[in-house]
Amino acid sequence: MSTLAEKFNYTYTRYADDLTFSGKEIPARFIDYVRNIINDEGYFINEGKTLLQKGNGKKIITGVSISSGNLKLPRKYKRDLRQELYYIDRYGFFGHAKSEGIRDPDYLSKLLGKVSYWLSIESGNEEAIEYKKMLVEIIKERE
Repeated sequence: MSTLAEKFNYTYTRYADDLTFSGKEIPARFIDYVRNIINDEGYFINEGKTLLQKGNGKKIITGVSISSGNLKLPRKYKRDLRQELYYIDRYGFFGHAKSEGIRDPDYLSKLLGKVSYWLSIESGNEEAIEYKKMLVEIIKERE
């Protein structure tokens, strides 16, 4: 894949089985070249995950938005996470858990993991830093 990308003057990156090619203009037929190489090696492309993203629209690669030129979490991920954290902050963990029927003993740890993931991508995000402090405090109180 690296050789193919070099031949066309594209940038090739890979995370696990997610392949990404970036360049000024990538024709739709380029996917056929990639597909042929992958098939020749005995693998197959998940057509449902194959995208050719053009222009200035939203670009999300492995769950991370690169549209602005900076790495960011997609809005929906942050919006959904903010909503859960808002309710915990507003009604307390037990009030939120009761209202939502949450019985998962690892729920708070999972939320902390999501906020930590947010911070791994947007390290200086003050909102995420405050949410992390809040969750750490709640987890300590429950121990």
